[in-house]
Amino acid sequence: MHMYNVAQCLINLGHKVIVISSSYSKERTGIRYLSNGLKVYHIPSQVLYSQTSVPDTVCLRMPIWRNIFIRERIQIVHGH
Repeated sequence: MHMYNVAQCLINLGHKVIVISSSYSKERTGIRYLSNGLKVYHIPSQVLYSQTSVPDTVCLRMPIWRNIFIRERIQIVHGH
């Protein structure tokens, strides 16, 4: 919810915001469009324990992230 609210505030200030999130279930994968033009990419991830993903999957997801960054013309990235 916090990420959604921050994204909505940035969109209201005129920024284009794309969210890339891990997907922990098969029901929520791919791209979803939320209110105000917010686009959310759900990338499949292997879960170790309690929504903690395997560190090696970060390297495996880098080509996917790069593709999204190029396609969406991303200029600034903030991650956790």
